[in-house]
Amino acid sequence: LLVKRMGKTRVIAETGAGQHGVATATVCAMLGLKCRIYMGQIDARRQALNVARMRMLGAEVVEVTLGDHILKDAINEALRDWVTNVKDTHYLLGTVAGPHPFPAMVRDFQKIIGEEAKQQLQDWYGIDHPDAVCACVGGGSNAIGIMNAFLDDERVNLYGYEAGGNGPESGRHAIRFAPGTGELGMFQGAKSYLLENSEGQTLDTYSISAGLDYASVGPEHAWLKEIGRVNYSWATDEEAMSAFKDLCETEGIIPAIESSHAVAGAYKAAEDLKAKGYEHPVMIINISGRGDKDMNTAGKWFGYLTDEQAKALEANGAQGNNADGE
Repeated sequence: LLVKRMGKTRVIAETGAGQHGVATATVCAMLGLKCRIYMGQIDARRQALNVARMRMLGAEVVEVTLGDHILKDAINEALRDWVTNVKDTHYLLGTVAGPHPFPAMVRDFQKIIGEEAKQQLQDWYGIDHPDAVCACVGGGSNAIGIMNAFLDDERVNLYGYEAGGNGPESGRHAIRFAPGTGELGMFQGAKSYLLENSEGQTLDTYSISAGLDYASVGPEHAWLKEIGRVNYSWATDEEAMSAFKDLCETEGIIPAIESSHAVAGAYKAAEDLKAKGYEHPVMIINISGRGDKDMNTAGKWFGYLTDEQAKALEANGAQGNNADGE
């Protein structure tokens, strides 16, 4: 609606897991707007189903082969496109990162998640407030979306879980907040915690989940860490995938692998709450996405897909234009 009001005719967006890209492509199709989605080539391969969905909706999907071929590189390309074509183009940023006013805008659009969760807890269960809220944190949009409604209520413990990858000692992770990992720096127009080397160059990141594989984090999360309002930790690939399977088998819910980090984190949060004296804590876990897009990754992880079947799935949908700087 902002795009239509500003008289723009073209929308661009970045996406890691593909969900924001699908949503953007859907709205552009409904409103008759041109749409281009930037996605790191590695992410496009592991989220091939969402790539196919975007193209079915009429979007141009550009696979980014600059840098590490992941989310941060997709954002870089989208920013380059935006400043070059600002007269007719609006950048629909999908996380609470980047230059002002993007972090505030995305937070305000996402905060309905927490507002509805709070109201539903009261209406459906007669519970005034939860004891804890858990969410995964990549850029941090889903986390700030559900936490915003509870920030002023000190009775609510807030927990955010980053992508632990193979663990903090391995160097293969996307942990920004733990000691010895991220430091304050400038990245893509915002001051926040960042994985960088002594020369200020961004470090390689890794996560089994495309949406959490990001070198920085939204600046509001950095502030919430600094004031101690949110407890930030991490979940490794193994912990997240174990939680993924638990939720599938106990609730019949197939979560996104990103969200599985929040489920894995909830086990840790429960132990923390128990230590604080909570006997039967009421917890909200934000299942920020569905796992259809992750069936290829999960199938390989649990041995339900052969390498040949997995490669065939990766090939479908992940074909198209590249942004490689040439």
